[in-house]
Amino acid sequence: MSTATTYLSITPRDPIVARDGRPFGVGQGRRMRTAGWPSPQMAAGSFRTLLGKLEGEWDPEALLKVAFRGPLPVRDEKVIYFPSPADMVIAPGGHAMKSRPKATEGVSNLPGTGLRPCALETTDDDFKPETKPAFLSSMDMETWLLDAALQLSDEALECKVAPKEELRTHLRVEAESFAAAEGMLFTTAGLAFQEDVTMTCAVEADEHYRKHVTQLHALHPLGGERRLAGWASKLAHAALWTCPQKIREALTPETKYVRMTLATPAVWSGGWKPEWATAEGGTLPGTDLELKLIGACVDRWKPISGYSLVAVPNTDIKRGPKAVRWMAPAGSTYFFQVMKGSAAVLAEQWLKPITDSNEATQYARDGLGLAIWGIWRTNDGK
Repeated sequence: MSTATTYLSITPRDPIVARDGRPFGVGQGRRMRTAGWPSPQMAAGSFRTLLGKLEGEWDPEALLKVAFRGPLPVRDEKVIYFPSPADMVIAPGGHAMKSRPKATEGVSNLPGTGLRPCALETTDDDFKPETKPAFLSSMDMETWLLDAALQLSDEALECKVAPKEELRTHLRVEAESFAAAEGMLFTTAGLAFQEDVTMTCAVEADEHYRKHVTQLHALHPLGGERRLAGWASKLAHAALWTCPQKIREALTPETKYVRMTLATPAVWSGGWKPEWATAEGGTLPGTDLELKLIGACVDRWKPISGYSLVAVPNTDIKRGPKAVRWMAPAGSTYFFQVMKGSAAVLAEQWLKPITDSNEATQYARDGLGLAIWGIWRTNDGK
């Protein structure tokens, strides 16, 4: 069946509970901790549950084939935001400094022969880096991906689109006496969004589910504790998911050095990078573009787990807790040299999932590994 892309807006009505992988329960700890931003798998699972309810019947295999991309923050329904890139360091005053692969090879302990270590641009002054904002606006990210100088404003550094952690203390009530049970206190952490901040996602569904997606307008739980969010189709969000014109113009057949930055975390069989991304060169899936990995800026891995409500036939998915996997975090940045083909094809790969094996196909459908692309210049200015 053919698929079409529909764009959705998610408006949290309550603080969203997006748990991390640490244990929580009787004898395991009495404080629920938050992952900091709703994971793509969590949002995808909630959306597919909503589709199943609207359809009135459950077909786990068909629901898992509905591709979900996102969620990413949006302000005033006009400006999309991206996680801050790992190759950015904020100097005092809001000046964004670039971390780039060094010209010298063979001085890094990174796995992979020929990879270069990344270091800051030359500076005469020592400084203590400022805390990076969790997200950058599409305008600031566009400037950064074009390898231009970037000065962040005070508002950008404050990053009001990032949800605030809200703690709530609960207690257990005895069924017989309706009194609080002694010592049975626990705390949950939720993500409270500002009124002008929503989330955007892109969904690819076949004709079977498209009738629900294109006219979607519903309240449905997102995350834990059945906290509610509004789900609605949003045609205007299509423009938020397209490659900016200036970046499209910079990605030409003559472009030799490109950057890939993760907009959502990624699970790859290669661990911190896709298997095809090597110092010897590999082909970007879905294209004829051959890229050679020069270096990378990757923060510490993030865990992801979850819970499957149903067992899915013909797969290894069983009802119950999912195995913990390690993710390359959002913002991870990879530096490539174009060896063969035209970098212009990367404009069409904007906010598309990057995969590296058949195992990663479902992770891609769940919205993991979305990438945005830019350019970079070597030390000799190329």
